[in-house]
Amino acid sequence: MNTHQKHANLVKPTSGQFHRHEWGILGTSCSEIRLLIQKITQSFPGFRMGYLDAAHRSGDQPLDSDHLLQSAGLEVVVTDHIHYREWQDRHPMSDFDWKIRFHDLDVLWINGNHFPSQYQIIVIDPAKEHSLKKRLDRIKNIELILLKENDALIPALLTEHPAYHPAIPVLALKDETTWMAAIKSLVVNTIPDISGMVLIGGKSSRMGKDKAEMNYHGLTQKDYLYQLLDSRLDQVFFSVRPGQESSKPSIEDAFSGLGPYGAILSYFQKHPDDALLVTACDLPGIHPDSLDYLIAHRDPTKMATAFLNPETGFADPLFTIYEPKIYQRMLQFLAMGYSCPRKVLINSDIQLLEVPDPDWLQNVNTPEDFANYSVGR
Repeated sequence: MNTHQKHANLVKPTSGQFHRHEWGILGTSCSEIRLLIQKITQSFPGFRMGYLDAAHRSGDQPLDSDHLLQSAGLEVVVTDHIHYREWQDRHPMSDFDWKIRFHDLDVLWINGNHFPSQYQIIVIDPAKEHSLKKRLDRIKNIELILLKENDALIPALLTEHPAYHPAIPVLALKDETTWMAAIKSLVVNTIPDISGMVLIGGKSSRMGKDKAEMNYHGLTQKDYLYQLLDSRLDQVFFSVRPGQESSKPSIEDAFSGLGPYGAILSYFQKHPDDALLVTACDLPGIHPDSLDYLIAHRDPTKMATAFLNPETGFADPLFTIYEPKIYQRMLQFLAMGYSCPRKVLINSDIQLLEVPDPDWLQNVNTPEDFANYSVGR
C-alpha cells in the first residue's frame, strides 16, 4: 500500500548536535579543556573555528538587575569592539537555532562537560574520572584518547563502553606534536569534495542559438566543459531547465526563473555536503590550465573561491568554486529579495584570485562577441 509523504524528501546535510563538524572534549577540567582548545585553534589560523562553553552559574539564576537585557527589557544587546562583536540575547535556542548560528564555521569545538557532541576526544585524567563517569551518555563516537599522565590507564568505564574500540588512537597529552598531528588529520578530513556542474539550461536569447551547442574546441561547448571537469572531478552534472533532456547526469532547476542562482541552489539541495565548481558555456576561454589553477588555489575555509573579473571589477560567479556553507547564505539573500550570485560573492568572505589570463573570463553572449572571439588568441 502506498503511504502518503507529508513533506518533500529533501537531502539533509550531515550534522551533529550543533554543527556538521563538531568535537566535544571531556574527561578533564574545564580550564584544561579551554587550554586544549586554545592550542588547537592556534594551529589552524586559516580555519573558521568556534567554541561552545557554558558559564558556571545556576541555570535558574536571574540576570543581574542592572544588565540591559533585564533593566531595559531588551531582547538583544550587541557591543561592537571593532575587532570583534559581543552578542547577547535572551531568545530561547532550539536545536535548529544552534545549527543556524554556527553554520558558517568550519569546525566547532565543544566543552563536553556541559554539552553533547557528535564526536568526542576523551582526556584520561585520574583526578576527574568521576566527571567522566557522569557523562558516559554523551560518549557516542570516540575519535581520540589523550592521557594526561603518561602511565595513566584507560578506566574500565571507558573500555567497556559501546563506543570504545582498541583501534582508537591513545596518545600522551604531553606529546603535543603527536596528538596535534592527529587533530590535524581529523580537521583536514572535513574539507568537502568538489563536484562540477556545467550550466546548459539558459535560453541563449542574446546569442540567438544555444550557446551550449557552439563549437570552440572541436566539439560542442557543453561536451567540452563536461569532459574537462570529468577529467579532474569525481562527479560532474549538467544543470538543466525543467523538461530539458540530457544524456549525462544532470540536475534539474528546482528554482525556476532565477538563472544561475537557481542552478547553484538546486545543486546544493541535492548535494548539501559537497563543494561545487560551476562553469558557464559562454566562457570559451576555460581550458585545462585555468581549471587546474582554480582548483589549486581553492580555499575551503571561505564561502567560495572566485576570480576577480578585470572588466567588471567584481568576482566572476560563473567560473567559481562554491563551498557547501554558502548554500544557507544564498537562501538568506534570496529571502531578502536578491538572486544575483555576484552580489552574494561581493558581500561574503571569499577567496578572490587575480586571473592570470583575462581570456579565461571572456564572455561570448552575442553573435558579435562570437565573430570577434578566437580561441587561444
